[in-house]
Amino acid sequence: MEEKLIALYHRVMKRENFETAAKDLFDLLISTQKKFPNKPRVLYVDIDGHRNAEGGFDEDMLELQKEFGLGFLAQFFTEVHFPLISAKNKEQQNNKIPDELQIFNANNKKDDSLNDLYIENYSNTEFQSEQDVYAYLQKISAFLKKYNQLDSHYALMDKEPYDPSGLLANWRLHLKDLII
Repeated sequence: MEEKLIALYHRVMKRENFETAAKDLFDLLISTQKKFPNKPRVLYVDIDGHRNAEGGFDEDMLELQKEFGLGFLAQFFTEVHFPLISAKNKEQQNNKIPDELQIFNANNKKDDSLNDLYIENYSNTEFQSEQDVYAYLQKISAFLKKYNQLDSHYALMDKEPYDPSGLLANWRLHLKDLII
């Protein structure tokens, strides 16, 4: 009887570089080995963006698929499927996975791209002008100042007979915290 395969899927986002994608794939491999020890595994990888001017993959994603995927990761899977190539492991799947991944020849600079705010505008709207945003923030600020002054008013009020535990008063404070 043929043993069932464990299918692993990873999608490389366009803001991820080689190092981030390689670490994610390696972590996926390790966690799967821990959860399903020595089970046959198949890897499927999709890559968003990462295209050069000619429409091919950029250097990072070529390296991820060729050097890292086929040259290193393929030994730990029965099959690997990348956008450029799919391959079956002719040898038996290697289950002796290293404890950690060490990437050599990587840039010595730290990758902070995932720490930056990442917003894509998927609608056909124009960006707001700075004056409009500033006016909106002033209105919000004025509202919060008035709302904050209500604390003394609510502190003097007795608990309502229908709310003996004071949940409504606490709900107002909770909303205030959320707004701030």
